[in-house]
Amino acid sequence: MFGFQYLLFAISCFVVNVYSKTTVMVVLGCAIQDVQQERVSTALNYVTSLNERDVVWFVTGGVKNALTEMSASEAEQMREKITGSKGKIILDEKARNTAENFAYLKKWISETYQGSDDTPEIVITTSEFHQERAAKIFNGIFQNDSPNPEWNLSKSDSCTYCWNDERIHMQNVGIDVKNALHILA
Repeated sequence: MFGFQYLLFAISCFVVNVYSKTTVMVVLGCAIQDVQQERVSTALNYVTSLNERDVVWFVTGGVKNALTEMSASEAEQMREKITGSKGKIILDEKARNTAENFAYLKKWISETYQGSDDTPEIVITTSEFHQERAAKIFNGIFQNDSPNPEWNLSKSDSCTYCWNDERIHMQNVGIDVKNALHILA
């Protein structure tokens, strides 16, 4: 009988560990409102499939090309769209580009989970056209400090020129990463 009780205990510990793992849902901001909405919708759909998982939303994006200081950040705009969904919301309103998005994410993770064996799973929501560059930047910022994130991609049919713009932005990955690393110093 002792063996059976031990087996039940071991199974219950496994189940608790599987379902208590935290998922950090990173949603990368975008100044183009239609693209931003596609990303938020894609992230919301993903989170509804997580069932028992703990979710922390990390919505990221500052104010770009603001006409006044009163403009809401991309992170704030996205928070308004996800308020009411399950999970805690962390706003990163300082980041001005993808490299800074990931630098602030890495800083937050290291501060929040410092000394913990329970590192979160990371799911990054962005657009299909942005994923290749975002992955290169993520790897440049995190290097070997994080497990591979899961990519949750929106279609972004609303931006006909975004694929072409990405080719131009790809040329700046190295310098963007180098400039963002100061955030971690």
